[in-house]
Amino acid sequence: CSLERTAPETAISWWNTKKTMTVFVPQKGLATLEGKQLQLWQAMRDGADVIYQGALKLSPFQGYTDFLKKVPGRPSKLGDYSYEIYDTKLAQTAKPTHAVQLNCYNEMLNERQINPYWQDWIRTREQDKET
Repeated sequence: CSLERTAPETAISWWNTKKTMTVFVPQKGLATLEGKQLQLWQAMRDGADVIYQGALKLSPFQGYTDFLKKVPGRPSKLGDYSYEIYDTKLAQTAKPTHAVQLNCYNEMLNERQINPYWQDWIRTREQDKET
């Protein structure tokens, strides 16, 4: 992977090489967080394999996930699948604040999918050097 790319661009490039995956990228120009959330929930209901920049909010928190990856066979309110959060960082190692951020995202995400099991993934720049 090229280090000139940002971590999210590297991940999008990799997922785009997978011919069987549906990668959802939100529509640009929506003015409100609520509009962006509606796009996210629709992409989740449609079963997109990967969702980029999903908008989440659960007062008092809000944020944008780098990626949500569909996990078939792990039932949720959505059906026989659920989503895991994948976060990319330009840092060489994961920091405690990254884990807190992911925990907040999971709380917001699980409001919709109700899935008691969750796994987070943080991809660092150092890991990009290995691929």
